[in-house]
Amino acid sequence: MNWFILIGIVIIVLGFSLKLDTMAVLIVAALSTALVAGINWQEALILLGENFVKNRLVTIFLIPIPMIAMVERFGLRQQAQHLISKLKGLTAPILL
Repeated sequence: MNWFILIGIVIIVLGFSLKLDTMAVLIVAALSTALVAGINWQEALILLGENFVKNRLVTIFLIPIPMIAMVERFGLRQQAQHLISKLKGLTAPILL
């Protein structure tokens, strides 16, 4: 078996561990795997584009990810922890 075809997995693991741009890492991994497998880069891009168009409903789940990242960056988790800590003595009857 040709183990060089698995270079895409190595690129993904390294890219994610170095916190690089997710889409760029995935595209580079896909193109490098295609090149190692013997597919030229034009055919690989055509294949990526066709499959993206066929499966674009899958990307609907990716739409909230930037919003979640932005909210996390501006400290939603810390604000939630602060609010919960203020409600420490709250009981169910008081809440109702």
